[in-house]
Amino acid sequence: MLISRPESALADLLRLHLGTASLALPEVIDTRLMIEQWAVQHVDAPEAMEVMRSALDSMEAAASFEEFVDHDVTFHMGVALLSGNRLLAATMRALRQTIHAYSVSAVRAAGRTDVLMADHWRIYELVGARDGQGAARAVADHLAHAYPSLTGEGPARSGDPA
Repeated sequence: MLISRPESALADLLRLHLGTASLALPEVIDTRLMIEQWAVQHVDAPEAMEVMRSALDSMEAAASFEEFVDHDVTFHMGVALLSGNRLLAATMRALRQTIHAYSVSAVRAAGRTDVLMADHWRIYELVGARDGQGAARAVADHLAHAYPSLTGEGPARSGDPA
């Protein structure tokens, strides 16, 4: 199963760990940070930019917070896909599946997505400009905006999280 459908096996494993409290949400966020920062600095599959752009357009047109988060997941999958590393992308998919309900709840509680959208566009533009270092900083800034209570950024800002 791990060989034929690695993302499904990883998602199940992470859900199990979170369900038993052996894997804390900050660990998931730290892992996302490592994956996404590495991916934007090691672009080997620039066609993933199309996935990111399509997700941006869909996020802007989203009719609900749930729909916004669904497209946000696609955007961040595109970020992971930039590296061309399938295991990295499968790990990202598993991480995002694990925290999906948390993300929807947090976006709904914030009531807006403008800060997150600005972050997404910044990441996209920096990757397109081949500014890996700048894109890595933008990823860190985005996750700090998305998860302020988990990243030491203080109380939630408008546009939390995705």
